[in-house]
Amino acid sequence: CAEGSTATWRNCTALSPMNNSTATQAMTAGTDVYLNGSVIPLPIGGFKGPTVSGSQNGTLVTWTVTMSKTAAGTAASSFNIRVGTNGTTADTARCTAFSTGTATAASDWATVTITALVTAGGSSTTLNCSGMLRHNLTTTGFSNAIGVTAYSTAASFDSTAAGTKIGLSLNAGASSVITVQQVQAVAINL
Repeated sequence: CAEGSTATWRNCTALSPMNNSTATQAMTAGTDVYLNGSVIPLPIGGFKGPTVSGSQNGTLVTWTVTMSKTAAGTAASSFNIRVGTNGTTADTARCTAFSTGTATAASDWATVTITALVTAGGSSTTLNCSGMLRHNLTTTGFSNAIGVTAYSTAASFDSTAAGTKIGLSLNAGASSVITVQQVQAVAINL
């Protein structure tokens, strides 16, 4: 990657913390559950915002979640991006409720990609968040639409506290039987 005012090329792999789940995770219907493998610890100083000159982008965190559902449950499920020192649902939901859309009584699998782009860092962190769900069935299963997208912006907050983490939670819709097959998390320019 190229970074800095001189746009010097260097190996940025070490600057991209990653995490992933190591086993499937069964969701509890109607309960907000922190996803295993979704947490990324922040460095001292918190998130990086973009530079004024535009030569450096802000931090970008991306989660890819692969999941399946049975025919049980027709309520939408929702994802929350959480930031705090706990690494649990006790952390504050900063970008909230990316809904998977209206589910139907059909078994399905889906891949959800959620991103948080830091547009201001440190003690005045602002996140621009987006989510996209793609699923196997066209108008049944996880959603009655082919795909679902959403966007939100978090109010400014301080990300500089020691031990701060960012992660993802999922609130499975009422009566849903959802299994998270895999979670992958990566942060760029952290």
